[in-house]
Amino acid sequence: MPSTEPAATIQQARQRQQQQRTSDGIIDRRVFQSVVDLNDQDSTDFSTQMVNTYLAVANSTLVDMDQALGNKDGPKLSLLAISLQDTSDAIGVTEVRQSCTRLQDAIRAWTETETNAGGTGSIDGIIAAYGQLKDDFTTAKSWLTRYVETGNVPDDWVAPGSGPGRGATAGANSESVPETRSS
Repeated sequence: MPSTEPAATIQQARQRQQQQRTSDGIIDRRVFQSVVDLNDQDSTDFSTQMVNTYLAVANSTLVDMDQALGNKDGPKLSLLAISLQDTSDAIGVTEVRQSCTRLQDAIRAWTETETNAGGTGSIDGIIAAYGQLKDDFTTAKSWLTRYVETGNVPDDWVAPGSGPGRGATAGANSESVPETRSS
């Protein structure tokens, strides 16, 4: 009988990789910390409301993007990507913002192909970029949901200069700026 240990090890490795990715690029630590710093001293109401609003707007935008993609409506999809990009940037959801930029690039390439090839361009690049955008949003949503549920920055990320009750740990330093992955 085959062992389930390798499967469990693979799953644990994927979880660690996902946590590392979250702390290293999905959320811009400085931007998110600036949102957290706007809270009253004893309350996380402000940042929690900002996160909840972002999640609601982003979810709605993704539903509209699904429809635009299904209709092969490049201009509408591009406008929605710009909207999600700006919203994500305001709260520090870096990887979603960057995925929106990649999606816009794919839409632009498809539009040029459609124009130059007489309507025979493939939307495969758009589909791939949109799939990555949705994956990045799922990861960011998980992280942000943990913040909302606890009122603290999740354990897999500590912001430089964060205060008591805001996810601080000893040894956090201002040098720990997240790196974003390139594609």
